[in-house]
Amino acid sequence: FAATVPAAVPSRHFDLMFDATCGDEAVRRFLIDANPQAAGAMARRFEEAARRGLWTARRNSSASTLRDMLEALA
Repeated sequence: FAATVPAAVPSRHFDLMFDATCGDEAVRRFLIDANPQAAGAMARRFEEAARRGLWTARRNSSASTLRDMLEALA
């Protein structure tokens, strides 16, 4: 929904989802081990949201976390 209606989903909601999934080291490791394709899809969606200006991460490390995650999956 965020991709079709500008500002429909606040960045805070993206931050909460990121923190609970890709931003949590234990969850990130589980996702990568249990379902690498899904983990990659999640990381790419967060990257896309940031690239399109739908999400401005409150942490500077979010982009590098996603990049590292995708590199680990390659």
